[in-house]
Amino acid sequence: MVSPVNLIGLFLSVTCQPAATLHIGLWEPMPRGAEQAARMLCAGFQGRYPDWRVAVMRQPLADAYGLVMRWCKSAKSWRPDVVVVPDLWLPEMAGELEPLPPPTQSRLRTLAHSSLQARVTVGSGLCAVPWWMEPRVLFYSTKALRDTNWQPISWDQVLETLGPVREKRRIWGLGVPGSGLELCQLFAEILWALGGDLVTSAGELDLLAGRCEEALDLLVRADRQGLTQPELLTWTQPELEELFADGKLAALVAPMGFEDVLAAGNYTDYAVAPLPGRPVFASMVAECFVIFRGGPRTPAAQAFVDYVLSAEGQARIAEAGGMPLDAGLAQRVARTPARKIALLGMKNVRGLPATQWQVASPAIERAAYLAISGRKTTPRALEEAQALLPATLTQ
Repeated sequence: MVSPVNLIGLFLSVTCQPAATLHIGLWEPMPRGAEQAARMLCAGFQGRYPDWRVAVMRQPLADAYGLVMRWCKSAKSWRPDVVVVPDLWLPEMAGELEPLPPPTQSRLRTLAHSSLQARVTVGSGLCAVPWWMEPRVLFYSTKALRDTNWQPISWDQVLETLGPVREKRRIWGLGVPGSGLELCQLFAEILWALGGDLVTSAGELDLLAGRCEEALDLLVRADRQGLTQPELLTWTQPELEELFADGKLAALVAPMGFEDVLAAGNYTDYAVAPLPGRPVFASMVAECFVIFRGGPRTPAAQAFVDYVLSAEGQARIAEAGGMPLDAGLAQRVARTPARKIALLGMKNVRGLPATQWQVASPAIERAAYLAISGRKTTPRALEEAQALLPATLTQ
């Protein structure tokens, strides 16, 4: 039997120990909804596990790739317990990630559609927990189009509709970003709608096949017909979103969270449609939580990713305006037009190639620059872009 004195000593030795700290790596700036979701997840986790203190490590988004690669390739480098990375980066660093334990994998498979599971699967196992997803949808001005239920099924229909709008309303038609990941996403979305793909069945990135020429021609045609904003190649996605919110742009592809920005600015003359193409698909980059091998692995790290997948964690993501993995919950909370449209495509998630993405994106950007600027014909622009690529995506 333990004496009362020893019991008191045991109690003090446990309660007086400093709380273990869970370090979570986040990048800034973050989308407003993602910022709120991260705060709510951290607060909820701390409430459930009061013995673990949560410390958020914030780093500039511009340094994210370099820091992540340094953390995962250096066993001596101090790193957060849990780190946010986009699904595009997972294959490149999969060998440095802790695989999700079988119960966690089982829970994730229960919640996520198979097409989303594929985005976080490397080899035979799931290696990351998606937590912030913003599918892209087609925003359009109901005032400019005089339509509240526009549902184009092809990009040719988009251009056909926007032509008269440009002539009569004297506003720009389709917003096309001039560079960056958003341009590459739009190119890929057009390509998928045409029935093509960036990656061949052999796993090679081929810009000379798969209807890439037709997709690039569509962007060139939109510019030649005066449907896009002036000096297309100089515009960024944030600038186009401002142009749309100012009522100077008829249509724009943007993440579903752009709806919250429009609502906050009291912009009401807009509606949303799925991205053109059948079947309906969701195009996005998913932000994921991962745990590095060889790092300061603690029970809190695994507990946190499990908390994200719990009913409470999923509810907090939904409350922040995110798209929860839980399909039933997503159906119940999808009350706004953009979220309802985004939900339609979640069974068919598409994304840029999650291998050598940092090579593929600049190549697509180069092709668009050469063709839209008129420096090269579309075929020649794609040939030059193809020459920038490795022979296979695994090189």
